[in-house]
Amino acid sequence: MSRKNKGPETPEGYTGYVEISSIGAPPAPQVNLLPPEVKVRQAMGGIRLRALLIVVLVMAVTGVVTIASLLGLADAEAEVAEKEARVQALQTEMAQYSEVPRIKAEVEAARTARDFATSGELPWARYLRAIQAVAPEDWTLTELSVTLPRPMEDPQTSANPVAAPSVATISFSGRALTLPDVAAWLEGMENIPGLSDPFFSTATITEEDGTVFYETMATVEITLDALADRFGAEEEGES
Repeated sequence: MSRKNKGPETPEGYTGYVEISSIGAPPAPQVNLLPPEVKVRQAMGGIRLRALLIVVLVMAVTGVVTIASLLGLADAEAEVAEKEARVQALQTEMAQYSEVPRIKAEVEAARTARDFATSGELPWARYLRAIQAVAPEDWTLTELSVTLPRPMEDPQTSANPVAAPSVATISFSGRALTLPDVAAWLEGMENIPGLSDPFFSTATITEEDGTVFYETMATVEITLDALADRFGAEEEGES
């Protein structure tokens, strides 16, 4: 029997190429045949791409900032316009009351003139009745005069050197058939609110038509409490 010589058998899966580096041998050297200009163009292409990306990013950020600024400006302008409209409405409303300060000033001037004119007002009827009430029974008032300063004048000085400060002085005279009880009379006038420091000056005997009588003269001071102050009391009641 004859035998044919067989060559080495091919391993299963062999493709004709063996990577020698896988068995520990150094890899086969590779040679870059591209010219340097190509390398430079490739590098420049990468730089341009990165630069383009940076420009696009900057533009995007700038656009976002610009849009945000425009939106903020629009909100601010809308707020300003709203406030200007409010101010205009208030000015229009104020114009409707432009006469109020002038009217208030006129009313205040009228009140000042009224208070000035009535600053020395006294309830004379009440005080005449009070003086008559404390006078002796047979005494008759014959004359009465008042020293009362005008609103522009200073208060008059009383003739009584020991009298308290006053705004006016009442001087009166009368007749009595008997000598009056001066002490009781002065005490009675002292107790009248608004009057102070009554002073009995003279008591002389006089005859007229066959009738003998005593003629008396006296003074009394009027204090601030005697002033009517009608309008001041009304204003306090209103407040």
